[in-house]
Amino acid sequence: MKAYSREIYCVGNILSASVLKPALNNIGLAKCQGFPLIYMALLISWNVELERFMEVAEKLWFGAIVKRYLGRILEEREPRFKVSMAGKDYLYVARALKEKHMPTYLAETMSSMFMKASKHGYSDKDYPQIAKYYIELAKNHHRK
Repeated sequence: MKAYSREIYCVGNILSASVLKPALNNIGLAKCQGFPLIYMALLISWNVELERFMEVAEKLWFGAIVKRYLGRILEEREPRFKVSMAGKDYLYVARALKEKHMPTYLAETMSSMFMKASKHGYSDKDYPQIAKYYIELAKNHHRK
């Protein structure tokens, strides 16, 4: 258990725990994936260099977050949370939302994006590495 958390929490019934776990995981994933991932592909598609992007981003209040995230994209390392697991978590989130008649669009889209990368060799990579897949996809479409 120490590999997952420093503390163990009792949050009520199993359903509450089943919802709490992906909610916490995906808060981190959402800030570092979803919209930033789309914008990374946008930059590459329009031939904006990542170096130029970083030069501007470093001067913004969230520059340190961008720098850390970009580092995790560009550097291969032991996965903390695999791309396939992120896709699975977003799918669980979508199902839980659907059960309560809540909109599921974003969770379904994120699950689809992670699962697509998983099917193209990124399944066991650290979740920020998904951006490499979409950067390559954008580069390939840019060449056409």
